[in-house]
Amino acid sequence: MMLRRGCICAIIALICISCNKAASAARVPEHMALKSSDLKADALLKQQGGEGSECEEERFRKSMLTLIKEMPLIGLFDDIKHETKFEASGMTVAPFKDKRYTTEEWLWIVFDNLHALGRVDRHFEFAAKQNMLVGHKPDEDDSQFEGITYVESTGHFLAVEEVRYHEEHGKLHPFTHELRLSSDGTQYETIQVCPVHFELRHENKGFEGLHFQQRGEEGLLMGLCEGNHCWGGKRGRDAGHGRIVVSVNNGKSGKECGWDVLKIVKIPRTAFFADYSGMAVRGDRITIVSQEDSAMWIGTFDFEALEFTDEGRVFNFPRDNHCDIMYCNVEGVQWLDDVRFVVTSDKAKSSQSYRCVAQEQKVHIFALPQGA
Repeated sequence: MMLRRGCICAIIALICISCNKAASAARVPEHMALKSSDLKADALLKQQGGEGSECEEERFRKSMLTLIKEMPLIGLFDDIKHETKFEASGMTVAPFKDKRYTTEEWLWIVFDNLHALGRVDRHFEFAAKQNMLVGHKPDEDDSQFEGITYVESTGHFLAVEEVRYHEEHGKLHPFTHELRLSSDGTQYETIQVCPVHFELRHENKGFEGLHFQQRGEEGLLMGLCEGNHCWGGKRGRDAGHGRIVVSVNNGKSGKECGWDVLKIVKIPRTAFFADYSGMAVRGDRITIVSQEDSAMWIGTFDFEALEFTDEGRVFNFPRDNHCDIMYCNVEGVQWLDDVRFVVTSDKAKSSQSYRCVAQEQKVHIFALPQGA
């Protein structure tokens, strides 16, 4: 009897030891339970899952953009007009002579929640006197401005309202707002609002970027569609089918003004993005950013043929220590020179990770990687 009891106790003890070992192993993350010699570094990284696996690749490292400087948009303006939310969306560079300052060329920013234009000096200094909100209209609804461009021949701006119903046709179209600055540069007036004669399919998927290009006697308006195929929904997320709508002014004014579509340009599939959130042109180079992919693409464009002439190249915004996306809300983009550019970030969505909040509603200065 004593021998039988001893055997039972020994068996129970062995079972308890096994259970404790299993429980301890369960409490330790799988990659930590392995010896470093058992797996190579890249295999260990991939075993952790998530987005981390690609950051160790040489290709990805060489594509990483270099952060130079960044600041919350609320910190740029000396007088914030009692505003605390700055949902920046698009930018352009344009001249304005203000006798108080030596700056001749300014960065102009539109916000989809404000009617004001942000005028910013290229030094991006905190609460600088020369930075101002032009034409602030606090009592009006959100502007829905998603892009802005400058027309040198008129000295006016064109801001694009992403999408609205065309009262006459009863369909969705982008609309341009032609804006003229006051002589002192503190206000602007709207000259006319004109539809782009291009039907959109979804109420929140319209034009996200705008550029005006003079081609001889003809002025071209280039509108970047946010969704793939210029659609929303599942089709709009069909990556690698970005589109730019090129149109020309119909020469009419008032209620009859408008932009007639000349060509729909396919963006090369190397810009394999789920969405397209901003566009800027410098010479024959076009850069396009993606919010969902936290990336930027640069390609060469022929303005006579209205087509891209190369496959372009993708660059990635910096990631965090776990290789997770942290620049989650990239919206506007504008060249500063051949290597450096400025990007704005929109407000983070409530459904996004806490990582995204740290970079929301900011202006960021980046440089291309060395040798790019």
